[in-house]
Amino acid sequence: MGDGTDKVDSVLGRLTELRVHGVGGATPEGLLGVPSTELVAGDKNAGFYRPPSWIPVDGPDRDLEGYSWGGITSRARLRALWVLLLPFAFVNLAGWMFPHGGTASDRRIRRRPIHEAIDVGLIRILALFTTGIVATFVSFVVIDIVGRRCAGDCLNPWYLAPWRWWASGVPSGIGLGIGLAGAAILAIAFISRLSQVNLRSSWRGRVTADPAFRVGLTSRQIWDSGHVAHRLGLLHTAFGLAVIGGLGAQLATGATDSNFVRPLMLVQVAVAIVCLVGVARLSGVESRWAELMLGVATVAWAGTAVAAWTAGRADPANASMSQGLRVLFAGALLSLLAPWAAGIWSILIQRISRAAKRDPEPDLSDGEASMPVRIAVPFLGIGLAVAFGSGILIRVAILLDVTYDETLASRVAVLSLGWVVAALIVALWAWQRAAGATPECVATRYPEAAFDPDDRPWLESVGRAERVARVTDHAATIIIVATIAVVFGAAIGTFVSFAWIDAAAEPASWALSLAPVVAVLLMQRLYSSVDARKTFGIIWDVSSFWPRWFHPWAPPSYGERAVPRLRRRLGSLSEEGSVVLSAHSQGGIIAAAALAPGLADQRRIVWLTHGCPLDRLYARYFPEYFDEGLFEMMAESIGPEGDLPVWRNLWRHTDYIGGKVRGETHELPDPSADCAPPAEPKGSRFEDVWLPDPESSEPVLRDDPRPKTLRHSDFFSTSAYRTAIFDLAETLGHEAE
Repeated sequence: MGDGTDKVDSVLGRLTELRVHGVGGATPEGLLGVPSTELVAGDKNAGFYRPPSWIPVDGPDRDLEGYSWGGITSRARLRALWVLLLPFAFVNLAGWMFPHGGTASDRRIRRRPIHEAIDVGLIRILALFTTGIVATFVSFVVIDIVGRRCAGDCLNPWYLAPWRWWASGVPSGIGLGIGLAGAAILAIAFISRLSQVNLRSSWRGRVTADPAFRVGLTSRQIWDSGHVAHRLGLLHTAFGLAVIGGLGAQLATGATDSNFVRPLMLVQVAVAIVCLVGVARLSGVESRWAELMLGVATVAWAGTAVAAWTAGRADPANASMSQGLRVLFAGALLSLLAPWAAGIWSILIQRISRAAKRDPEPDLSDGEASMPVRIAVPFLGIGLAVAFGSGILIRVAILLDVTYDETLASRVAVLSLGWVVAALIVALWAWQRAAGATPECVATRYPEAAFDPDDRPWLESVGRAERVARVTDHAATIIIVATIAVVFGAAIGTFVSFAWIDAAAEPASWALSLAPVVAVLLMQRLYSSVDARKTFGIIWDVSSFWPRWFHPWAPPSYGERAVPRLRRRLGSLSEEGSVVLSAHSQGGIIAAAALAPGLADQRRIVWLTHGCPLDRLYARYFPEYFDEGLFEMMAESIGPEGDLPVWRNLWRHTDYIGGKVRGETHELPDPSADCAPPAEPKGSRFEDVWLPDPESSEPVLRDDPRPKTLRHSDFFSTSAYRTAIFDLAETLGHEAE
């Protein structure tokens, strides 16, 4: 920069525009807007593509490259089985949403106070209870209903013929049920390990570190701590086998004359307690120790199955799990209430800690405002596990004409469907309350157009799009109100009988019993269709970004692969030239995670975001990992020094996911408050740029209808995007031809 300007000299070499797509797994061709592409780095699951040299690129002289990472969550057919892992995904996500004292811009590995260590332990115990709930439901269905009942007085349908070949009586039926129930838990654990980053040999040694609540996005350790999920996975699998073996042993004690079942049951109780302590204090747990627990649990589970299968018949009339069913639902209710107690505990401890330090202005507004929705997320995970387990229990009992304790299961059915109904009602209320621009206000945004009365429906449709987009800002209210209604309904309904619950029990039970059928059909659809996997993959794109530090059976974190790979590519490109990093939607989150730790040649990188949820969603619900301090730090660390723009963010009023990055609140600005286009400050290193949607009111052809709103998509095709590329390229010293 010998000329005294703030531009980088042309010796920086070739300019590359690197595009990163958002949720849904865009194809490389769709991402770059070209008919064909070539893989230049990475692989088909997460690779970097460029158009062939014979395809021209408009705009500044640059190489056009796209990072297509969606294959991590949607390409392989076995991803269809991730439907089974959805409850665990919510519980793991809740751990990352839970508040602690760290800040997003802190580069240190912080010391975790005792109350935060307690928080981490409570979250992981809650996650372990979720595993126990699933294992208990599997036990009831496979061991009690199929194993014990169908060895006696059930319908014995034709499809259970293979079962009857191996189980000729109640003892052998219980033993076979214990074996198959444990196999189901092992299958779930195996599915959760598919596509996980390969285990490093060092993880199997004496690694005892626990980085939870200690590091943020500025530390590379957040994407390089797979040993946490590895150790937790061993303990959860051991706990699940111990629950199944223990419940099976309890049932076999009354139904068989085996002398080995009771000692094995005591071993499994001890394993479950040790696993509980292990997940609560993971920092002292080595992989080898966790593997030992899994080995003991496996031997005890297999021994219980063999002992029951080979035992003689005693008095099966005394063998029952009905009492255990009540314990299960009581435990599930406590698990649903636990997040609320933990959240209140966390807020009180943080306020006491701030007061003890005499902080004059304790700023907990973001954490406290989002606390209810943070608490509701684990509720969703546990509720899904209970609802899905109850549905399987009800469906199997109906198919086999087996009687069971219908009261509790039917109330779960009513409450599960009641949550859905309550959420829909509140969502409709939020949509009605959401603000949108009036037709007259929309018309002022297009001063060059001449509108007539026939255009009013089009103007109203733009206002509706803005109103729908703002419903996202009421998501917390929707979830909180529905959750509170169901939690208190469950607590009261457990002890008091209401006529409307009894009246709704039968239709709700039938509806809930269809949940397993829907899940099987969904998995079949996902297995056979790439497009369906991409559509449903949006859920995984949002819920499985974070590593599995709280529940190891969540789908594997794609962030552990997508972020380091993007980081390495940015390092390579910035060594050879300069980069305009263009990130859409969730791609902006991946880009932020790649840029936060800093790169050697980060001054050669400028950033363009669009449809970006950095502030609207992530800074609101993950303020310990995304906040204004982190955004300021990144804006100062990238691009050439000076006051030229190095980070531009494009946003629309109709976008239901993205928004401003430096807004006064985490919500979209109210379009009805001021009809004039939002005034954006210029001349700083960061710029929020508002885009009208549609960009123009004029139809493409004379007889065509007026353009539709683009909402969260197609930023690449707008003139504002092309202008931003020109401006950022100029910042880097590259002139348009």
